[in-house]
Amino acid sequence: MTDLKAFQTLLKSTKESVIVLFSADFCGPCQRLKPLFKKLGSTAVNSIFIIVDVSDNDDIASEYKINRIPEIKVFKEEKQIDGMMGANEESFKKLIDKYA
Repeated sequence: MTDLKAFQTLLKSTKESVIVLFSADFCGPCQRLKPLFKKLGSTAVNSIFIIVDVSDNDDIASEYKINRIPEIKVFKEEKQIDGMMGANEESFKKLIDKYA
């Protein structure tokens, strides 16, 4: 994701769930979740998976109040409908299964 405007345009323009992993390269737990996030995203048919690096996209992180990473947020029709903080893989899989 390149900037806040592009992110918000995506949220407005899709009817699917948008599942966002907010992370950073320096975050060990984030790096452990990324491969699983990418794998689950590659097989999802009812949702869009996006990784937002908060170091490169501080405008997005600020707008969506990302204070801790990793954080996953699920959006539908521009509104956040679910989410979680932390890198618990079991909780992460359960969250993804609800929307993917």
